[in-house]
Amino acid sequence: MKNIYILGLLIILQAAPLCAFADITCDDALAEAAEQYKNENYKKARESFQFVIERCGLHYGDAHYWTMWKHCKEKTKNSIWFGHWIGAEFGYDHLFMNYHTDRTMEIFTEERIKSGMDGFHFGPTYRFYDWDTGLGMRMGLWYQFVTCYGNIFSTKEENQEFQQAINDIKDDYKQTDAWKRWSVYHRSFRHAFQIPIQFCYTLNDLDDFGMSIYCGPTFEVGLVWKEVYKDLGVVKNSTDEIWYGLDGVDVSGMRLGIRESYNYYTGVHKYVEYTSTGVQHEKEKNPDGGDLSRWNILLGGGISFNLPYVQFGVECEYGILNMIAPHRREIIYNGVACQQFLHVTQLTINFSFAVDL
Repeated sequence: MKNIYILGLLIILQAAPLCAFADITCDDALAEAAEQYKNENYKKARESFQFVIERCGLHYGDAHYWTMWKHCKEKTKNSIWFGHWIGAEFGYDHLFMNYHTDRTMEIFTEERIKSGMDGFHFGPTYRFYDWDTGLGMRMGLWYQFVTCYGNIFSTKEENQEFQQAINDIKDDYKQTDAWKRWSVYHRSFRHAFQIPIQFCYTLNDLDDFGMSIYCGPTFEVGLVWKEVYKDLGVVKNSTDEIWYGLDGVDVSGMRLGIRESYNYYTGVHKYVEYTSTGVQHEKEKNPDGGDLSRWNILLGGGISFNLPYVQFGVECEYGILNMIAPHRREIIYNGVACQQFLHVTQLTINFSFAVDL
């Protein structure tokens, strides 16, 4: 429920800027710029011209306006001018998992890296920059959700074998007609907040679009990282052999099976078993905590193309912190004590709806 409230707040934050500038048009701004230019208030005139350029493109309106703009730039060239950009960002994320030890750089898994985790992020983003030099900062607050089949420590082949075994069992039960409904679910998913604070260089003196290059850190805090397994069905009849040695017991219409989950951050394992005699709940917590750390710092960069009201771009980042929890890092591998490492590489394709301050 808390996650729902957080998501709602982020959506409101993203929508607010769109409402604030809905009644300002580029024609109004050009008229204001011409009036200020006529009064020799070159600073105010340039602010209005800058608004038009960022929102509607460099060559919006009549050519004589841009003669005024160049004159305003010359008159104010020794001043610092900041452009602002704020919007709602949405993106596709793919996480590559790089797991190894200090004794061997064997990545227990090329397959593991290929599978990774897929998901999305969204949230408000803000960029400001000096209009003349193009130098500035890019910041944001993003919610991220990623998921994968099985768990991050299973190879692609292991997950495929597990899925095949599930399909075989389903086929068997379809033939015996023993189950009314039966499903198996095995996935891992992660919720996190990301806060990018990056340097950027913005080039706006292009026809009708701009370009930004940015690099720097993204700070990340994990909220939940769970692996969930469910193996449940509702018995249609009791004439065939049923799981758990229930031969001869009338369990028609009953729900049977198991459901369990493990939180990699907290170390809490929950197990629920549905039997003919009732529901049994178990909950255990590792006193040392979970297997993975919530905290990470991603370093990287990207490029975006800025059109009036929208921008799209790509970004690649590498997590410099070891995500294995400190108390879980030492293991015995081939009879030798060694340290485990888990680093994440993140590839992002993003798209933003934006307005200007």
